[in-house]
Amino acid sequence: MIQLVVNADDFGYCPERNRGIVDCFKKNGISSTSLMVNADFATEAAQLAIKHGIPMGLHLNLTEGRPVQQRHSSLISNGFFLGKFGLRKALEDGQIDMSEVKSEIIGQVEKFRHLTNSMPIHVDGHQHVHLLKDVCQIFSDILKDHGIERARLAVDRSVSVSDWLTTPPGMTVSFEDFCQTVVNDSERARTVFDNCDIRYTDAFVGLTTMGKNMTENHLEIVFSSNLDSRHVNMVNTCEFMVHPGYPSNHGTGGCGQGPDEFSISTERQYELNRLTSKEIKHFYDKRNMQLISMENI
Repeated sequence: MIQLVVNADDFGYCPERNRGIVDCFKKNGISSTSLMVNADFATEAAQLAIKHGIPMGLHLNLTEGRPVQQRHSSLISNGFFLGKFGLRKALEDGQIDMSEVKSEIIGQVEKFRHLTNSMPIHVDGHQHVHLLKDVCQIFSDILKDHGIERARLAVDRSVSVSDWLTTPPGMTVSFEDFCQTVVNDSERARTVFDNCDIRYTDAFVGLTTMGKNMTENHLEIVFSSNLDSRHVNMVNTCEFMVHPGYPSNHGTGGCGQGPDEFSISTERQYELNRLTSKEIKHFYDKRNMQLISMENI
């Protein structure tokens, strides 16, 4: 049997996201979530998780909105993080003060503890920032120092066979290349995690099935690529990264900058509907998968 963690990212982003994630959990569509503590509705999300008993980790954010620690200079421009590719470029160019990265990660861990009166059961990264070469060691040391034992390792073996991927307008690299970079970063992070005694699932899926790409056919390809006969003897646990919710209202939510286009669109609700459908439960049953929380790996 495969123990499957279905984790909903971006909890706290807006009221519609929060409501969608709670509804998805109550209908057994997800088994855990991760909280963006710098998001506009993080306090509401933390209260909802406590009320409904939703296992929750931290969704570390170094790219979108305002930082928790306002004194940073190299991580921000005009008060906001540099963005998905802006941070990566600044790291490559040696323009980031890594002591500020350390301070911000610790600040977000401490804010999670303040909001929930507990430590996160796991930590993953918004846009996979925790896996970046220059960030990963700092991130791992902080988790070890705070007694946090689990993190996301996004080695999704399906990227090369996901021929449905398209590149959103404005991206400077193809989405497929970005996903492959995340996989490469994850492979490099594995040794760092191991040295810090950080646990992660044996397999991971979700890079290529966001929004309307979460079709039954695509899920079949993605799970087969990660759990086929070459790997199945090594796989007892798998994480499925998902992004359910209801469409954000214009001007409400985000991390200080307002909701993005993906959040305003119907794609989040499409995921919610898929994750709570009879078809996906049959899909799990057919493959002998059982949903668990990340705290059980």
